[in-house]
Amino acid sequence: MRKLILIFTLLINVFCLAQFETTEMKQVFSTKQIHELEEITNFFIQQVSNEKTPDFTSTIKILIPELRKKEYQIIYELVDFEEQKTMYHSISKSTFNEIWNFCQVNNLKENSKSKSICYGGFNKKYSEFLNIIGNENKYIKHYVNELNMSGDFTPSLKFIYYFIESLSKSDLNNPNYQLIIAIQFLTINDQFKREMD
Repeated sequence: MRKLILIFTLLINVFCLAQFETTEMKQVFSTKQIHELEEITNFFIQQVSNEKTPDFTSTIKILIPELRKKEYQIIYELVDFEEQKTMYHSISKSTFNEIWNFCQVNNLKENSKSKSICYGGFNKKYSEFLNIIGNENKYIKHYVNELNMSGDFTPSLKFIYYFIESLSKSDLNNPNYQLIIAIQFLTINDQFKREMD
């Protein structure tokens, strides 16, 4: 009986991963990393949804009017930073480093230095993934150009208004886009709250 339960659990995990992984992800990330990227995406959507088993598309569609009204403030209200830091520990350091890095931030006003999460870099797997998706989607191409020009995730509302609104008319079910949305919002939440931590 235990073997049957184990086999059933493995089949469910393989089936769930197969729903999340895409051709573009498989070009860049290992199977383990894709599983961890799914954890990041699931964490984000569970944080911003009131449902026990949230659906990404319907949750984001509900969130869009709030983003228009409150901008990033709605994300700050919904995403628990302590839980976000716990989520970071549930993924491998190598996956974290393919997306993010820690940078030193100088506060000239207070003559102090602090640590902030920032873009992992142009030679990382997440950057490679974004470039592949940018070849397919003009909004992502614009996003990648902004990322490359600034060298960091930007809190630009262009991302919200153009990219997410364009997807709400087409394909929010695409795991590639879900991942990009999750990472953008979690990064902005981290950058805002870490300074206050």
